[in-house]
Amino acid sequence: MIYFFLLFLVFSLGAISSSSKYLLRINVLFVFLFFALYMGYGTDWIYYNIKFDNISLNNMFNFEFLYSFINYIIKSIGLSYQWVHIVTVAISITFLYLYCTKFNNKNLIFIIAVSFFGIMLFLSQERQGVAVCIFLYSTTINNKFKRNILIILACLFHFSAIFSYVYFYISKRKNFKLFKSIVFFNIFILSFFFIFKL
Repeated sequence: MIYFFLLFLVFSLGAISSSSKYLLRINVLFVFLFFALYMGYGTDWIYYNIKFDNISLNNMFNFEFLYSFINYIIKSIGLSYQWVHIVTVAISITFLYLYCTKFNNKNLIFIIAVSFFGIMLFLSQERQGVAVCIFLYSTTINNKFKRNILIILACLFHFSAIFSYVYFYISKRKNFKLFKSIVFFNIFILSFFFIFKL
């Protein structure tokens, strides 16, 4: 319970001084420690833990490459699955921090992001958490080459990040073109789930 109180205190300070980069760093460090040292929320981590226990060179590509590679290296040096969790949270928080530094209200953006998806993505769906944070940061990059590298990096943690390209496509369109793009995207996604449900 003391952790939640401290988390609330740090977030409150962040809301008061939303543009302080030093307070953002304190927030990021505290949130990293909170999520990295706590594990066992939700159910996805159980499946990841089982995969970690059974990972080898033969089945390393059951998950996206970079996530599998991290699992393999950590298991190879004799560490537990908790270290996979620590590494993935560190990557997620780093990209979320880089994203937040692009805004004037840095702390407020950070607080909102962690409040909306922090607990679920950092503690349970960690592959998706890394991909989402890399995607968020990519939205602040104007250079297409760097943005493509970031999206590829996100896909190496969770392939669903490929849909980031849809966001960049839609964000360039206006008015009716935007509406048509959104409708097309929704039809595509629904069709995708319908086909794989059969």
